[in-house]
Amino acid sequence: MMKEILEHMNHEHKDVLPLYVRHFNNRGEEVKEAELLDVNEEEMTLKVNGSEEVKVKLTKKTKLEDLHMELVKMAKMAREALGIPREVPCKHAEEK
Repeated sequence: MMKEILEHMNHEHKDVLPLYVRHFNNRGEEVKEAELLDVNEEEMTLKVNGSEEVKVKLTKKTKLEDLHMELVKMAKMAREALGIPREVPCKHAEEK
């Protein structure tokens, strides 16, 4: 399950990964790219700008099987807070 989560996020949602770091870790626009390295019930670990390893806390303790909805919620929160509209319509719950 973990491999699938990482592959999905890094390929299908790579645009939102830097936004998690920028919003939830109060970082600026210097965060250009991020790769999801690991995620557990409490936090995700991302590699930022190809070198820096950063932890981002989830908004609540979340079982891996419920992680999708937590990440969607966090993406929506980050986009709204940073004033970044969703560029491409998404079939995920973020659009609801």
